[in-house]
This record gives sequence, structure tokens and C-alpha cells, in this order.
Amino acid sequence: MQPNFFIIGAPKCGTTSLADLLAQHDDVFFCPEKEPRFFSHEETYKRGFGDYEALFGEANDEKRIGEGSTTYSEAWLDRYEKSARRIHDYCPSARLIYCVRHPLRRIQSNWLDIIWALDNDLMQGTELHQSDELSVSGDFNDDVLANDGLVQTSNYWRVIQEYRQYFSDEQIQIVFLKDLKSSPDAVLRECCTFLDVGPGFDFTDPDEARNTSASKGLATTFGRIARSIPGYRTLAGGAPSFLKALVRPLIKDSFTGKPDWRPTVKEKVVSRLEGDTNRFLNYTGRPRDYWILDA
Repeated sequence: MQPNFFIIGAPKCGTTSLADLLAQHDDVFFCPEKEPRFFSHEETYKRGFGDYEALFGEANDEKRIGEGSTTYSEAWLDRYEKSARRIHDYCPSARLIYCVRHPLRRIQSNWLDIIWALDNDLMQGTELHQSDELSVSGDFNDDVLANDGLVQTSNYWRVIQEYRQYFSDEQIQIVFLKDLKSSPDAVLRECCTFLDVGPGFDFTDPDEARNTSASKGLATTFGRIARSIPGYRTLAGGAPSFLKALVRPLIKDSFTGKPDWRPTVKEKVVSRLEGDTNRFLNYTGRPRDYWILDA
């Protein structure tokens, strides 16, 4: 089966929550592997459309078939440029949903996610990990200065302009994370209308947050030792939920807050985002002070 709608990102802007909710709809089939990253990753793309479409093999007569790879709007390794072109070549009639949030908050949350992924060996051997574009020291401000892709991914206007070269505005839906949190039912109705599926569907737990940084954490010293034991991951994966909850504080330290900005670093980042942010807010009909970057 061929997908006909895509949640293209941005990373850490509520895409997992929105995907999980839309997947509940009777007229929607969502890829079991939420982020195939097919159009953004060279090795995956080279496997061909047959391999990709096999991910949607369980779809039946649903009106909308979709997936949600946040890498389709990432600035690393020219990902959003190649993804926009490739998605259009593959499905020019596709509907696109682009989730966004305060640009600086997105950078903070994205950095935490990268640190978590590196700590859990989830990036080992990936294109980005092997490239010279990723340089992570563990210090938030130093990493922001060293990683252009981290900042440029928050240039939402530049990203959506790339997609607008190939898709009409009628094919693009913008979802603000703030709205998804405060008025999930309204956002879901809008998305259903946009996707041309029944807007009156009764979604379960629309207020529940998914894939938040607070639900993750870095390994403690004991956790790193435990992970080095052969068979640990298999054993941990099969453990009952109550035991995982009991042991988790010994294994991981939870993130307790967003990293702080050094004033000089924040000033540099704001100068790179401000013009783009103003144009994006104007495009979406939001007031210029909807996101205050230098507060």
C-alpha cells in the first residue's frame, strides 16, 4: 500500500502524540513503525519503494495511510530538502502535517533527545552519527554553537518554503504544539477535516502526552554497569512493568528541566531565527509576539 499523508516533523513538537491519536481513527492507517525515515535517509531510500510500502501491508480500505518521520523537516544532512522533493515525486497529491513549537524550546528538547539517544547507543552507526555534522560534548550551549542542524531545524519558514515549492498550501496543515496541548479535540477535528476523514471521531486520551523528555533519562553509574552485562537488554525488556518502575530510579536519572541558555549563545541563536520566525508566524496568521524569542 502507498501512504498518502505524512507528518513531517518538526522533532520534539508533538508528532508522536498526534500520530498515536490519528492512528485511532477508523479511516486512518498509520505505519506501525512511526518513523520509517525513508525519504530522508540515503541507505533506507536505496532499499526501494517495495521495502518501504511493505510497512503498510496491513492497511485495508482506510482512506488515509500515513507515517510520521520527523527527519523530513530536519536540517541535518540536507534532509528536509531531499525529503520534500522525494515525497512529491512519490505522491504529489500527499497531505502534509507540520508540527511546530517555540523555536528555542524545540532546540532545548531536541538536544536532550540527542543526549538520551547517544547515552542509550541509539545513534551508533547512523548517517548522522558517522557524519561530521554532529558534534556533541554534553554541554548544551557549546553543542548549540557546534551543531548548525540543531538550530536550522527551528527555522520553520525555511523548511516549509522548501515544501511549498512542490505542494500547495491546501496540502499543508500546520499544528502548533501549544494548541495540541491546550485544545487537543479542536486540533484533531481540524486534522481530520484536513485529511478528509470523519471529524466527529471520539479519540481516546487526547490529553495524554507521549515521548516527552521527562519520560526519558540518562543512565546512572549503576545503570551503565548493568547495561554492560551480557543479556541485560533482553532481560530488562521482558521484566514486568511494576519491576521496571521499581528499578528505574537505580538505572536512570530523569531529566528534571530544560537546559539553560548562556546569554551570549541565546543572542546568537535568536539573531539566526528571528527573521524566519516572524515570516512563519505571519504565514500562519499568528501575531508576531506569539513566540517571544528574547524573553
